[in-house]
Amino acid sequence: MQAIIQKRTFSNIRRELLSCLSQGNKTINQLSSETEINWKTVNNHLIYLVGRRYAKEVLTTPYVRIFEITKEGKGFAKSYLKVDTSSDSTNLNTTNEKEVNEEKSKHVPVSMLPSDRWC
Repeated sequence: MQAIIQKRTFSNIRRELLSCLSQGNKTINQLSSETEINWKTVNNHLIYLVGRRYAKEVLTTPYVRIFEITKEGKGFAKSYLKVDTSSDSTNLNTTNEKEVNEEKSKHVPVSMLPSDRWC
């Protein structure tokens, strides 16, 4: 019997990365290990998240890059996830689709962002 493997969507991957970053600063390797997402895929989605200002690179060296979630990223993540702020632990529950669509409509399309990040 073959196991059915379902491919994750871009929004699911980004949601997982933002959720992981909400727990603290992480390197690409840490994000890759904790989410079980390929390193190159994590890197590509971080480019998107940084371009949208949902995450930012806080340390860059030739050997390591460390990222953190931004205020905008926390707001965007809340459109997908409900975060329990009453304690230090994070309680993640998905929200309804209407809230997600309203939050998405507030953001600038990637095509309108400066293209100098791709050089």
